[in-house]
Amino acid sequence: MDKIKTFLNQSQWALRYGLLRLLGSTLLVVFSETLYRKSLVNTLLWMVHSPLLALMNIAVIFSLYMLIGLMTRSDKCAITLTTILTVILALVNAGKLSLRNVPLTLSDLTLGKEIWRIRKQVFDFKMIIGIVIAIAVLGVFVFMIRRYQFKGKSPWRSGYALLLILGLFPLVIGQNFYYRDISIEKSGFFYSLSSVTRPLSSTQITEELKKEAKSNVAKLVNQYTGQDVLDTKDQVKPNVIIIQSEAFWDVNKLGVEFTENPISFYEAWEKESTHGKLYVPVVGGGTSNTEYEILTGMTLKNYSDDWEMVFNSSIKSPQPSMASIFRLNGYQSIGFHPFEASYYRRNEVYPYLGFNQFIALDDLGETPKYGSFTTDDYVTDYIIHLIETTEEPLFNYAVTVQNHGPYGDARFTPEERRVSLVTPMTDSSTYLLNNYIQGLYYSDKSLERLINYLKTSDEPTLVVFFGDHLPMLGADFQIYRESGYIGNESMAQLQEDQRIMDVDYVMWSNYNNRVEETSPINASFLTPRILERVGIELPDYLKAVKGLSEEMPIYMRSYYYDETGKKIDKIQPEYQLYAQMYRVIRENYYLENEQRAEWSINETVSAR
Repeated sequence: MDKIKTFLNQSQWALRYGLLRLLGSTLLVVFSETLYRKSLVNTLLWMVHSPLLALMNIAVIFSLYMLIGLMTRSDKCAITLTTILTVILALVNAGKLSLRNVPLTLSDLTLGKEIWRIRKQVFDFKMIIGIVIAIAVLGVFVFMIRRYQFKGKSPWRSGYALLLILGLFPLVIGQNFYYRDISIEKSGFFYSLSSVTRPLSSTQITEELKKEAKSNVAKLVNQYTGQDVLDTKDQVKPNVIIIQSEAFWDVNKLGVEFTENPISFYEAWEKESTHGKLYVPVVGGGTSNTEYEILTGMTLKNYSDDWEMVFNSSIKSPQPSMASIFRLNGYQSIGFHPFEASYYRRNEVYPYLGFNQFIALDDLGETPKYGSFTTDDYVTDYIIHLIETTEEPLFNYAVTVQNHGPYGDARFTPEERRVSLVTPMTDSSTYLLNNYIQGLYYSDKSLERLINYLKTSDEPTLVVFFGDHLPMLGADFQIYRESGYIGNESMAQLQEDQRIMDVDYVMWSNYNNRVEETSPINASFLTPRILERVGIELPDYLKAVKGLSEEMPIYMRSYYYDETGKKIDKIQPEYQLYAQMYRVIRENYYLENEQRAEWSINETVSAR
């Protein structure tokens, strides 16, 4: 009887303790969601309309309380560490959403080095003051919780374990009930962090659907017929220069006035080239995801979200890319990025993608810079150097860095300024936009110098030029909204808004040039078109990608546009079929591509 009484007594303490921690977890969820949704009312409405998903978020924090309590057997440690961790995560999530319109994910934990290397640009004075204030408020919050916490001894270790099991129970059910691709707006922030352990698709993928998708992909491969042979009359393989220009975008779309057009050469050059729009997977940052789509022809839609950093999380072994395809066709494949080699793991990823050589800032020593970033003029000089010194035909993928955001630093001296904003805007918008357009102006001049050089060169060369994403012009799309380019759309609405997700591309050659405007396509669909343009035979997986691009040139997470421009929503069978076909291409054709065995990573060397 004494043991029973002791157990019941301890159970009462555990129950009361658990209820208080449940209340604390609920308050932390309300705090986090209010930061994200920018309204307490919107948060409460979400909790009312999605009570089970709200419960999942509460269960995540509750389980964290119990896990820390179980490990430390200290109520104070559980309260302090859980509160500090969750508040910091909520603040970082709100900040990231404000700047880039994407939430914090677990994969961001692998980007610590990347964030540290651009800390001077990201952590400006206002942000530092905000962090200091947030830490002070957090300190007071933790003190108050600890000061007025539940009085009485903490539950015994078995009690922590029991409460942890109770907290995990709804999460286990939820992982089988909900799916990975549910938006953060529906799932809530803390529950979104567990998406990696949930199924990928929110629809039932039947065996019949898989079978039909495999059959259709096989048909695309078998029906493919190459459109070109090598364009040069004597069959000399042309150099292929791809320039992924950091945050390059037609800023004139904002509808504001400048002292002169920052991209006057680009606009004229575009009209004498093949050009169009690319739907890219990121905005304001995440350069390597656009890089991944262009290099491989694979899509971020095969992952849980468009902001999963694939270079950091997924590329751990040799995989086909344009670099390996050109290399197998007698080209020297060289990657060039005038920033630190390990940024986004490029020093490891580029060899896996089949580049003969990857040249980064580590190999170059001191370079001319605007602020902290190497100039595009230097990139132009280096591309010309590669063209003139590489004996084999050259495939060069150059990723610039000059116009990297944010733009709140003093990267240009007064003597270096050539163009400025005329239209009245707020002081902060004027400062940011003047920095951005000055960088664009110099990028435009560097591009002009490269094209003028190639116009007089006797080496046939194809140039493909595009921006990796739209620039980060203030928190919550500040300049885009202030200029009237967009309205008051929510973050979720903007994640698939082509005004925000489209960049322009140009394909030009100094031999057999073609002038045409193409229909908008996903960035991953440009890959086979580049190879076709120079007469390179496509591997089977890119034949299928090319065929798929003709069926759905624009492919988003909630809909696609077919070749006639008709919008097909995600709930329709056609969408599910094409989405499954892209997965089949990746799993059955791309990852098992025979070319993976045709080059050895040991043969790939660095300039170092």
